[in-house]
Amino acid sequence: MGIVNGSFKQTDVLEKDGKGKRLAEKWLHLPVDTKHFKDLKLEIISLFDNLDESLDGWLIKSENYQAINTILPKFSSRIQTIYIDPPFNTGDDFPYADRFRDSSWLTMISNRLAFVQMLLSKDGALFLHLDDNANHLGKLLLADVPFEKVTEIIFNTNATKDEEADLFGYKSFGNDFVLKHQTLFYCAQGEKVFNKLWKPNRRVTELPIGWLDLISKAKHGVAIPKKIDDMNFFVERWKGRTIKRIPVDTKEELLYPIGDLWSDIYSFTQSEMRISENISFATQKPENLIRRVLQASTNRGSLVVDFFLGSGTTTSVAHKLGRKWIGIEMADYCGNTYIDPEGIEKLGALGRMKHVLNGDQNFRAIDKKRRSHLSKDLNWLGGGFFKYYELEQHEDALRCVKYDDADLFSDPSKDAYDQYVFLRDLKMLEALEVDAEKNKVKVNLTKLYDGIDMAETLSNLTGKWIKRITADEVEFADGEKIDLKNLDWRLIKPLIWW
Repeated sequence: MGIVNGSFKQTDVLEKDGKGKRLAEKWLHLPVDTKHFKDLKLEIISLFDNLDESLDGWLIKSENYQAINTILPKFSSRIQTIYIDPPFNTGDDFPYADRFRDSSWLTMISNRLAFVQMLLSKDGALFLHLDDNANHLGKLLLADVPFEKVTEIIFNTNATKDEEADLFGYKSFGNDFVLKHQTLFYCAQGEKVFNKLWKPNRRVTELPIGWLDLISKAKHGVAIPKKIDDMNFFVERWKGRTIKRIPVDTKEELLYPIGDLWSDIYSFTQSEMRISENISFATQKPENLIRRVLQASTNRGSLVVDFFLGSGTTTSVAHKLGRKWIGIEMADYCGNTYIDPEGIEKLGALGRMKHVLNGDQNFRAIDKKRRSHLSKDLNWLGGGFFKYYELEQHEDALRCVKYDDADLFSDPSKDAYDQYVFLRDLKMLEALEVDAEKNKVKVNLTKLYDGIDMAETLSNLTGKWIKRITADEVEFADGEKIDLKNLDWRLIKPLIWW
């Protein structure tokens, strides 16, 4: 994935000094994927006294309706902000399908919005990101979700930043007004968390872009800036073909509040190709856009969800901002890498998150100067700890189903159900070893699949957070312990009958 190059040697990870061996600074945040170190997995996991609380995030490969149903017992009323950027119903296909009839699109989004109130905390918020193809439909759907207020935010994508430069481009000659905006519907609960954001007001002719917003507290009508952790505030300005960064002196700057028209964050896929964060995903959103969403609606340690994750921008930004996150995506680009329709290998969401752990070095080279703008703003050095897993889909289970042999042309007086019987999933039943004499049922799920994460499965089923995992048992936050080698079949009954 480009995290290391051909010159990398395993022996380089450790270096010696007068005190002995230690991790070399260059490789301090080199990510370790326990999938490839099964002999070390339990040893690493056992280092954490409160596993789920220590995790920074969960990356789940699954169809999102099924995934939300699965995690709902565990994360109900815990989510601070949901940001979703679903297919815009454009009629075109990208790395994902976007050819829906309006009725199909409405059904898909409506079914998923039905979970929002169950997931959100009492002070949580939803951001629904659409464009002119479906924003009118999205607003209709939101009317059925009982939010106290829905604010319409216009994201000015600056699609033709320099109209003269695009004079001979396709954007100028399209037979319509040039589309230069998208819409974010900000939906707030009654007791919402809202950090008012401010921007430095410099009276200059150059166009300011990409600054980090200031979180301020107003006293007597005056905005008092507050520094956010290790963020450095600055203004970027175009100077010819280069960008000049000008520091912001928060004591002397005049400030003004950020409104519902966001004209200062460029959509780099349309107007500013930022190689530092572009992973060539057609509908990828800029990190600074998600940064503003999360900075306004969450605090450090808050839990963020994106169940149309795409290229992984939301999880990447949340991780660097110190927010916990859940990312859900069903497509192949959820993995380390994927092959696009043109046969080109590209970085997937999992691979991108590994780069974030590694200090967000550009995936083409180990070069700190080519890190994303947000990583440079935060002086992001790397680190973190997240879990990823794939959910078995209903379609996968159906492939395991066996049908009773029957003659479809037998006696017509018999009930059709007797002729063609949809039997129980025998493959799951084969994982149960029944001892009738001792009245016991032993569960051996390894007969189904290799590598089942039984601890996470039980956590999702019971809604309990994991405190500790050992080779023999899982301990939950409430103190309950479950013997993983002698599972009670009643615990996994929902997996057998569904």
